[in-house]
Amino acid sequence: MVKSLKGNNTKKALPVQEPAVDIAIGGKPADQAKMIEVINEMCKSDAGRVILETAADNGYELKFDKQLAKNGRYGEADPYEELCVLNPKNTLAENIVTLAHELRHAHQFTFEELDEAYYSEYDTKTMVLKERIMEADAESYGCLVAWELKEKGNDLCWQDMTAEFPEITTPFEKTLKETGDMNQARTAAFKGWYDNDERRDSYDETMISCVTAIAPKEFKKKLKSISAAKFVNAFCSDPETGDVYFSENPKDLEKGKYITVYEDVKEALIAHHQQREALAGRIPDKSLNALETQPRPEPEKGQAKAVSADAKEAALAGRQKKAAARIRSQKKPALPSIALLQRKDKSR
Repeated sequence: MVKSLKGNNTKKALPVQEPAVDIAIGGKPADQAKMIEVINEMCKSDAGRVILETAADNGYELKFDKQLAKNGRYGEADPYEELCVLNPKNTLAENIVTLAHELRHAHQFTFEELDEAYYSEYDTKTMVLKERIMEADAESYGCLVAWELKEKGNDLCWQDMTAEFPEITTPFEKTLKETGDMNQARTAAFKGWYDNDERRDSYDETMISCVTAIAPKEFKKKLKSISAAKFVNAFCSDPETGDVYFSENPKDLEKGKYITVYEDVKEALIAHHQQREALAGRIPDKSLNALETQPRPEPEKGQAKAVSADAKEAALAGRQKKAAARIRSQKKPALPSIALLQRKDKSR
């Protein structure tokens, strides 16, 4: 109760909304209230509640970070700090889908044997497979949460995803209507992630920045490899049951569009590994031969860019700095590193 200074009238304090999941929330009271709104709406989806509970069990904290707005990011997760941050300028719908995506990464990193796939110890193909499978799965999970909320009467997340990620939502909805099988629908959404060349390339750019932050002498003499099947069986599993939803042959992810990069990306990776292979006893990274290529398209004249060149350069510099810091501190940067655990603006 709060007494009025002008009389004996009293004003009741507004009730504080409680989060539907007991998870750490950082920031000012207003930011905490905003995050609680995200949590409680997200929990109307079964998948949303499960991934929040999993993150809470793993000790994650949620908060808003203004820096993400400057870098054109929806959000990011740091598995080392057990922290997930969101862009305060996101809409409620964007925050829900982004939080589902980032906390899916938190679940992925509970697989310790795969978290140990370091840039300096594993071949390039393994790194490409790991990054892409993690991102495709995280976006597929966000799609699932958005669909479940739509089924509960809130279609704002689904509308947003459909407008921005049609290559993910369209095959999901089409497959679900045709088959009635949620696993097949999630698989279709997963595969759809690979159909946006620009977004896929933005993650490849980050990979190059992390690889080139490693001095050639720090790579192992012989690089190890991990199959797509092993990544799928770990990352595409559900927290509660451990069941894998991916309904097709994971080996298909090792060919065609799933392993295709722009020509300049492959050239940059080859150039850095040639420096490594020039050192005594280094065995060549033959997995580079498995990367298929396509020419980088010319930018369209007059094409609008939502993220400025300065913002892009700042983001890239930040990723390189973080990757280098991980190495210097001997806290080996797994793939994806903090820089890669991001849900990026499609215009980037």
